[in-house]
Amino acid sequence: MPRRMRKVETAVQEKPDMEEISVILGKNIRRERKARKLTREKFVELMPISESYLGLIERGERTPSLDCLFEFCTTFETTPNELLLPPDKGEFKNVKNAEIENENYKSAMEMLNTFKESELKFLISIMINLKMMEAE
Repeated sequence: MPRRMRKVETAVQEKPDMEEISVILGKNIRRERKARKLTREKFVELMPISESYLGLIERGERTPSLDCLFEFCTTFETTPNELLLPPDKGEFKNVKNAEIENENYKSAMEMLNTFKESELKFLISIMINLKMMEAE
C-alpha cells in the first residue's frame, strides 16, 4: 500500500528592511554609549571613527562595516545580537572578554571577514529572522 506524502508548509519570514536595521543599530549604540556616560567626543577616542560618522550611525543614516560593528561589540563588551536586534526581542547576553577569546567566536569572525558586504547583509537578515522567530 503506497504511503501518502504529507505536504509540509513552512512560514517564510519577510526579509527585514536594512534601513530599519540601521535605525535599531544606531539606537542601541547610542543607548550603550549613554549607559557608560560617554559623550560622542569621548567615545570616539575609544574607536577608530570620527564624531560625525558616529552621529550618522546613531541616527541610522549610515550602517557601519562589519569591522566597525566588531569594534563596537569589543568596546561595549557585547554581542552583535545586542546591537542589531530591538531591545524587546528576546534576552541579550553580554559577552565578556574571556568569552571573546572563545575559539568558535574567533573562527566565526575570521569567516565573516571573508564575506562580501552583500553576503553579510543577507546573513544579518537571517540572524534577525531566527532571533525574532525564537522570541515568538
